[in-house]
Amino acid sequence: MSDSSKIELSAIFSSCQKGKGVISMAVSVRYKWNVSEQERLNRLFIALADEQRRRILELIREEELQPAEILDKLGDDCRSLSYHLRILRDAQLVTVRSDGRAHLYRLNKAEYQRLLERIEGLP
Repeated sequence: MSDSSKIELSAIFSSCQKGKGVISMAVSVRYKWNVSEQERLNRLFIALADEQRRRILELIREEELQPAEILDKLGDDCRSLSYHLRILRDAQLVTVRSDGRAHLYRLNKAEYQRLLERIEGLP
């Protein structure tokens, strides 16, 4: 956690005197939305660093797929699919839509496009 996040968190704690629910809610909301641009880029590059995750993105680029369908297309060489999908979700490269009991994964094209623009802008 950066120094600025620690300062913000301590300011929230000192300003909220009325109960744990208010404090924990304020802290989680505050921390969630104060992710630096550098940290977002780090998450994106971590997500793209793994070959399995890049293959998953390629599969879901044009169509929504359930995890079982992703596994079928990747074959047996993709272990821990849920771990890879979580990293892609954390990086906001994947969107998830529920259809009844099924979860459908698709490439977040807007975030992917922003990523490509950021990469082009790197020195």
